[in-house]
Amino acid sequence: MDAGIHFIEKYYKNLYNSNQVKYATRFFNNDNKFDDIKDYFDRLERISKRAINSGKKTLLYDCFFRRYVIKRENINIKYTEKEKDNIMACQRESLIPWLDYLHNSSKEEYWLKYYIFQGMISVGTYSESKNLFMKRSPKTLSPFIEFNITAVDKLISYIKGYVYGTLHDKNYKELICNSSFNTLYYVLLQEVKNNAENSNNGIWIKYNKGSREDAYKLWNSIVYKNTFWCTDQRPRCIDQLCGAHGGDFYVYYTNDKNGNPVIPRIAIRFSGDRIHEIRGVLDSSQNLEPSLTGVVKRKLDSFDFLSDEAKEKSLKAIEDNRKITKINQKTEKGLPLTQEELDFIFAIKEKIHTFAEGEDKRIHEIRSRLIITDPEYLLRASKRVQNILKYASIELKNNKELVLKILNGKTFLLDQVGEKLKDDPEFMIPFLIENPMNIRIAGPTVKKDLKSALIVLRGNIECERFLNVNLVKSDEFKEEAFKIPEYAKKYLLTNNCGIIPNGDLNEDK
Repeated sequence: MDAGIHFIEKYYKNLYNSNQVKYATRFFNNDNKFDDIKDYFDRLERISKRAINSGKKTLLYDCFFRRYVIKRENINIKYTEKEKDNIMACQRESLIPWLDYLHNSSKEEYWLKYYIFQGMISVGTYSESKNLFMKRSPKTLSPFIEFNITAVDKLISYIKGYVYGTLHDKNYKELICNSSFNTLYYVLLQEVKNNAENSNNGIWIKYNKGSREDAYKLWNSIVYKNTFWCTDQRPRCIDQLCGAHGGDFYVYYTNDKNGNPVIPRIAIRFSGDRIHEIRGVLDSSQNLEPSLTGVVKRKLDSFDFLSDEAKEKSLKAIEDNRKITKINQKTEKGLPLTQEELDFIFAIKEKIHTFAEGEDKRIHEIRSRLIITDPEYLLRASKRVQNILKYASIELKNNKELVLKILNGKTFLLDQVGEKLKDDPEFMIPFLIENPMNIRIAGPTVKKDLKSALIVLRGNIECERFLNVNLVKSDEFKEEAFKIPEYAKKYLLTNNCGIIPNGDLNEDK
């Protein structure tokens, strides 16, 4: 027992001096801090056992809910009262399996339960870029991390082995010594998932659009299964079947070690009569395991209501999603891409297919790490990547001839050109003629250029506010600007019949 207490005291450096330990210890003494922590754990265990044995488990759990489940006032006001209720309910439900396991594991020492529970309640949402779970805050909306009994059992075995000196695996020794619960549990979850089943044999189950009963069945079948699907959040699950854009939902389950088809491996979600997304469990990006591509293809072939083109696009999106994940991981680590990978991410040969509404956000993140310096390559990429100038070098963004070729018919991309060109009156004037509001993104030289200013005023006198103040106040500007009837009228109304340069106002001029 002492070794475990020493581990906890070292892991939670402020535990001994915490108010809860001082409160639980009758004779608080700095010379016996390990005994004091042991007394604290003994008290917690007595309280828990007394509540469970006297049939007050619900009251005990309610205490945990009040302390650890997000408070209503911490949920953003943009959520409705019903949505707030759902968020809090999801957190409560995700906490229960942990509480059940820890309270029913009478054989485990309390210091170990304390380590697991304190670690679990600190785990927030998963960060794909950092490849780990972030720290939980009082405003975290997501449920608590899914409970996986195999991963927890492994964690207990490794921690006990580390504490009592029987753990010989160097990797896990280092992980326990240098990492948090977040990292250790995530590694174990991934290990369990990767080794769970080698068999791809399973069954498809359909959950019907509009059926709230089916939505609950779907949610219960995937929650705490480490899928990374957003469907494991009950409100989202209900919305995906019963919401305004809901549709049928198909899940492919493979067998567990007892031969029961309960392990979710593939999800096909419809929105109306079209496929909205196809997801797998290969990684946190929800990629499909390559060995299951044939299973998906056969299922798509059974959908007579889908065109061959829609089926092909779906299969292409699965493959492209896998490529995006691989390239994203490489660029995050600063590793170079092959020419084939570079051509793929910049859609040189064909467009990238995704299930996302709009473009997969990872594509922009990847491209932002890959600044293009070759003018010919930029021009080729511009055929399918509309906002390609975002990923060009400063030199290319200010290459007038190249930029004009890219902007041909796409003047809405003007804000992406280089600052040097934005400040060049000769370059900007054609765009000001086309749309005077383009003066907003022009550089300071253009905004104080008389010729440019007059073009803007003739197109829209309201754009005066974007012009250089000193220019607008100058006599030369007023001399020319008052030749524009609309501007002169506005000036008179605004300045209560101020003096008009060079004679009277003539509307016919």
